[in-house]
Amino acid sequence: MYEDTTYEIILERMLRNVKENSPELDTRQSSPIYTALAPAAVELQNAYIELGWTLDQMFAETAVREYLIRRCSEWNITPHPAAKAVLKGEFNMEIELGTRFSLGTLNYVAVERIGDRTYRMECETAGALENRELGAMVPVDYIPGLTKAELTEIIDSGSNEESTESLLDRYLTKVQKPSTSGNRYDYYNWAMECDGVGAARVFPLANGPGTVKVVISDAGMSAAGDGLVREVQKHIEELRPVGADVTVTSVA
Repeated sequence: MYEDTTYEIILERMLRNVKENSPELDTRQSSPIYTALAPAAVELQNAYIELGWTLDQMFAETAVREYLIRRCSEWNITPHPAAKAVLKGEFNMEIELGTRFSLGTLNYVAVERIGDRTYRMECETAGALENRELGAMVPVDYIPGLTKAELTEIIDSGSNEESTESLLDRYLTKVQKPSTSGNRYDYYNWAMECDGVGAARVFPLANGPGTVKVVISDAGMSAAGDGLVREVQKHIEELRPVGADVTVTSVA
């Protein structure tokens, strides 16, 4: 808004005012008048720059992340935090919960027994790391009798903290496409409220009257894990209108 209010324009305007009110005064660059006004013009230019920046923070589409978060909070929207990945670990023996293992540059900890010598292994580092992989693990501390420790399946994909672009998209959808009475925007917003969801698409009447299908991706725009699908399904079930038959699936 104030891009054209530059140092040169401000100084020229100030000098012109001096000439109009006191024509007899010297306003050349070597004059005391010019020397006094030039620093003031610099400060005024900086003030206009700051004023333009402040004006940008009033609008979601031009605000920096800090002020976008403040704007979103007015609509009860908060950025999704980074989440830790959970993988299936298979062993040749039972292990204690809390036992730590390493694979590559990442460490994993056993958090839940889900089967015979099978455990949920939570990555200690939050985020969607590209170097996460399946394979044989090494125990951080020696375990007598252990001959197999392997990550065989990703249960829940980790996710990075929600990007500014994604947060802005959720905000604009919330304010520009009002959700009410279980319409398609309701289901979209409910799905996007869940941590780890990167995108969602809603198909009303997908399987006939009274049915809704919601297809989601993870934060990396890849197929969502079973855990994330269950989380979204549970969240929508708590909020949906009575009588609606909702199916949540992952994008292929």
